[in-house]
Amino acid sequence: MVELSSKLHGWTGLVYKFGCEFIHLSNLHNELTKDPFLTLPEEEKRSIIHYINKYHFVGLHKNSPFSEVASHIPVIFQKISANLECYLKQLESTQLPEP
Repeated sequence: MVELSSKLHGWTGLVYKFGCEFIHLSNLHNELTKDPFLTLPEEEKRSIIHYINKYHFVGLHKNSPFSEVASHIPVIFQKISANLECYLKQLESTQLPEP
C-alpha cells in the first residue's frame, strides 16, 4: 500500500494519508479515561487538524478533544465516499487503451 500510495495525487493521496494517520486512534478505544487524540504524535495531530479544517471548514485546534474531532467524522467519511463513487464512475466511463 505504501508503494501504491506514493503514486496517488490530489484528493486520493490526501485521503490515504488522512486514513493512515487517523487509524492510529483505533488502538486507543477508551476515550472516557484518556483522550486518544491528544496522545497522538504532534505531526499526526497537526496533519489531521489541517486536513479537517482545510477540506471540511471546521475550526479545530491543537488542543481539540477527540469528541470534537469525532463529531465531524461521519460527514467527512460521507464526503470521501461520495468523491470515491464519482471517481469510480469517471474511471468506468473512460475508454482504456487497447493493449
